[in-house]
Amino acid sequence: MAKRKTKSKSKAKTASRAKGPSKKLSFKLSSQQKLIFGSLLIILGILMFIAFLSYFFTGAADQSTITQFSERDIETENWLNKIGAWVSETFIHKGFGVASFIFSGLLFLSGIYVTLDIPKSRLQRHWIWGTLIVIWLSIFFGFFSHKYDVLGGTVGFEMNSFLQDYLGKIGTSALLAFILIVYLAIRFKVTGQTFVNLFKSAKKDLKSDFKTSEDNEFVGLDNNLSEEAEAIKAALDLNFEKQQPEDKHSAKETITKEPKKVPKVEISEPKKEEAELDIE
Repeated sequence: MAKRKTKSKSKAKTASRAKGPSKKLSFKLSSQQKLIFGSLLIILGILMFIAFLSYFFTGAADQSTITQFSERDIETENWLNKIGAWVSETFIHKGFGVASFIFSGLLFLSGIYVTLDIPKSRLQRHWIWGTLIVIWLSIFFGFFSHKYDVLGGTVGFEMNSFLQDYLGKIGTSALLAFILIVYLAIRFKVTGQTFVNLFKSAKKDLKSDFKTSEDNEFVGLDNNLSEEAEAIKAALDLNFEKQQPEDKHSAKETITKEPKKVPKVEISEPKKEEAELDIE
């Protein structure tokens, strides 16, 4: 029985060789296909960003029109109309809240990577870390979801309430802080020495600020201008003495000047004879 199986296998191999080498499926895109697909991703990222931004202004008005998506007569106020209202409602209200903007940025970045034919290894890291940031922000904003539903979305609110049921607010905040430290340590290679260096640099900056403030102390101006005032006064006295004899000479000239002669008016007295006649 074993010999028959080996014979059948050898016959299958010879038949496959006779047909020719098997063609493997290749997912490599040509330069034209990369341009088309990359531009599509870029446009989708921009449109998602516009729809998400419009949701903060028109989301409340479009709540009643989302269920009537198939009816063409009903209009929506979203900047991308019904599709924009539905996408923003799905990602922001029912999804991850404000953190959903990161998805539009990741789509835009993916389009650039595909169009410019950049190695995709970094793009995969961006998607992994971007998704983790979206989840972390959604849970973080879930603390404020009782005031603003848009911040954390439904996912953030539910995950935050689930964690608080088992860890409380303090435990949930501590877990978020630990995840943030892990992210900084792995992604940006942050260590304890970096925090020490930051503290030292801040301390040096404070000391330099204090030194500059001490060097630039207020210097009081000497407003004692007695010497200058005396010099000005002496100069004025000299000028007055120089001008004084001229003034006296001019005064003497005015005094010695003869007054103008006033013409005398002679009044004629009446004759005696005429006076005597009047008396008679």
